[in-house]
Amino acid sequence: MEIERPNQWLEPGWLLLTTGLRFVGRDDAVGQAELIGELKDGHAAGLAFGVGVNFEQVPQALVSAATDVGLTLLTVAAEVPFAAVENYVNRSLAASEAYVAKRALWIQTELLQSLSAEQPLMALVNQIGRLIRGIAVIYDDAGAMIAATGAVPGHLIWEQIRCQVGRRQRFAVGRWQVAARPTAIAGMNYWIAIGSQQAHVLDNFADPLLDSVQRLLGAIQSTTAFQATEARAEVAELLTLLSGVIAPAEAPPLWERLAALRFPMHAPLRVFVSAKLADRTISLTTASEDLNQFVEDAQAHHLPLILKPRGATEAAGWVGIARDSTVFDSWSDKLGESQLVGVSEPFTDLTLGRRSFREARRALLVAQRSAAQRGGAWRHASNQSQDMGTPPPPGPLVTGCVVRFEDVDLATWLLSSRSAEAIADKSRQQLGDLLDRSDLVDTAVAYLACGLDIQRTAARLYLHPNSVRYRLRRIEQTIEAPLSAPSALANLYLAFHDRLAAENPGPEGETQYQPPLL
Repeated sequence: MEIERPNQWLEPGWLLLTTGLRFVGRDDAVGQAELIGELKDGHAAGLAFGVGVNFEQVPQALVSAATDVGLTLLTVAAEVPFAAVENYVNRSLAASEAYVAKRALWIQTELLQSLSAEQPLMALVNQIGRLIRGIAVIYDDAGAMIAATGAVPGHLIWEQIRCQVGRRQRFAVGRWQVAARPTAIAGMNYWIAIGSQQAHVLDNFADPLLDSVQRLLGAIQSTTAFQATEARAEVAELLTLLSGVIAPAEAPPLWERLAALRFPMHAPLRVFVSAKLADRTISLTTASEDLNQFVEDAQAHHLPLILKPRGATEAAGWVGIARDSTVFDSWSDKLGESQLVGVSEPFTDLTLGRRSFREARRALLVAQRSAAQRGGAWRHASNQSQDMGTPPPPGPLVTGCVVRFEDVDLATWLLSSRSAEAIADKSRQQLGDLLDRSDLVDTAVAYLACGLDIQRTAARLYLHPNSVRYRLRRIEQTIEAPLSAPSALANLYLAFHDRLAAENPGPEGETQYQPPLL
């Protein structure tokens, strides 16, 4: 270019080629200095002066001005055409761009391998560490490390990120050169930091590496969410199938699907159903966190287990299937510390799955009745304590419990299918005026609880044995049946079943279901 004011035609980083035509025939040291100044201000890469055309050598004023401002000044020999210089520069730029493209493709190819890992986030940071022979860490917006390579000065790096200003950061932490960048995934903010002990590694790799990591984090989040959704759908469908009618020919394919979920073929299974306590409110967040924790506990102890929410959310409780084992006993007992749980008998024949789901639901009803009885007993004890001027019993109103179907006695099993109102109505129909006499009711309950022993009943009620006999005769007259008749005893036992269970509590703090003994 030989025209005046070349900056208006040049972009920063360009090289200006000239033969000095504008300076021919005049000694223009000021103009030559102005040209150098313009190129410096325009951030030109340099000036290449072709000699042997208009000037045999570069004018001294140009050399002095370029030296003063630090602008690169090159000499182009007469036998070297400007087109050759132009072609060389263009080829070099193309090669550089191709190298950048190849480097970015290589980085992405290496990092993409992490998507297929069982824990893609950890695989990603470990792959970054291998690529740069350094460290990598991902923080949430509060500074907690989500994933990191081995020995990472995580706290020190986060302190630097927090103190720095700007979305792209570069700083040193001890011997580590660190590059950090924020990113947003599914509405949540995160920070990615990579470090190397060699600054030139970050100079060459930081930007393309962090660009790729940002995109891959979004892909991992989407893939993980999709896999989780797909897994939940698979589990929900499988549990629905197992709770329905299964033909013998349909059992083998279902066992294969269970085997894919780590269930040994034909190993004994149990169905479980859980529910939150009636007087306890559980938020959706807490219920989801509890679900994740219990699933992680099962995985940590290698317990094959599948489950899904009973209702629209986890807060309503869960239903699932697990392999019958001592590990499941411990796991379900842990679950029973905070929820009511019903567990079916073991089964290996999948065609009996529908029956097992009914057993688990029936056991849950027993657990709910047991919790209601314990709640009533606690409130009764609390009221008595307050009447006596003493503090109520310590501890929560009701804790959870686990009921296994094989532990449920016949009477409890029969009663669990009826509501308390229906039982009260039927008891009133069968026992009539007896229920209006509290003294007779207390005597009947004590008599049943003491195994039909008059002496023990009298001691329990602080009465003379003859008074107990008198009351028993009044009961027989009221119900119009002798107490020696099995049917009469059965009716009384079923009518007062809940009260018998409540007035015969187990050891203090006991949460397991204890069937009342006659």
